[in-house]
Amino acid sequence: MREKIKVGGMVTVRVLDKDGNVKRNKPTFFRRMLHIGGKPLVSKHHNIVTRTGDALIADALLLNPNKTKVSSASGFIQVGTGWTGNSTKLNTNCNTPTGAAE
Repeated sequence: MREKIKVGGMVTVRVLDKDGNVKRNKPTFFRRMLHIGGKPLVSKHHNIVTRTGDALIADALLLNPNKTKVSSASGFIQVGTGWTGNSTKLNTNCNTPTGAAE
């Protein structure tokens, strides 16, 4: 059976200080001249949804879902710097992960 629904995602990354406020870049010359602070350290990127992600989304749409919901206690998102391969759906991990899951 061919998939007719395409699921995509966006990831928003924010750099926070110890108080939970979004940190800012150092203001550029023109921003300093106009007394405007630096841009917030926020970045948005596309995200690949794998077969596992598709299955979790499909399960969440059921009246009686049976998969364990992902939470901070039961899961994590692996972050990496690159991807190589033939099929994004077949990957279960990043090829070049950054940091470690804790």
